[in-house]
Amino acid sequence: MTGAANEHDWLDARRAFLAASGFCLKRISDPQLTIRGGSLVSVALGDERWELFVADEFQDLENCAPELACEVLIRACEMYLDYHDSADWVRGEALPARVHLPLRLRWAEDRNAASEILARLEPITDQVADLEWELNSGRAQLLRRFRA
Repeated sequence: MTGAANEHDWLDARRAFLAASGFCLKRISDPQLTIRGGSLVSVALGDERWELFVADEFQDLENCAPELACEVLIRACEMYLDYHDSADWVRGEALPARVHLPLRLRWAEDRNAASEILARLEPITDQVADLEWELNSGRAQLLRRFRA
């Protein structure tokens, strides 16, 4: 069956997954790594914990609900895996020069965390199209309406 009744099944599935997994994302105040467009975060999924820098181009992590925080995290983790070294990553993410050195020092550890996190979130990745995310339309727009 298709149509309006199933229009938000993906969102219901995301919410159920996040609740069952104990998902929690918190921004960590760090004077070196808190910038406009990114911050250090702590991520919990069940008993597992990670800390990594998350690029947040659209500043969606400001008081957002878990459904949106998860999407920001998924996209940030995918970006880590799209690059093979920290120099390309900081340039590709257009991060300010003042954070390049601290981020390069974290690179291998953060990239490894990104890989592990994506493996755990695999059931709910690819739910929001890249074009919708960039244009703030469709599912991306719906997620951005939720606030914590």
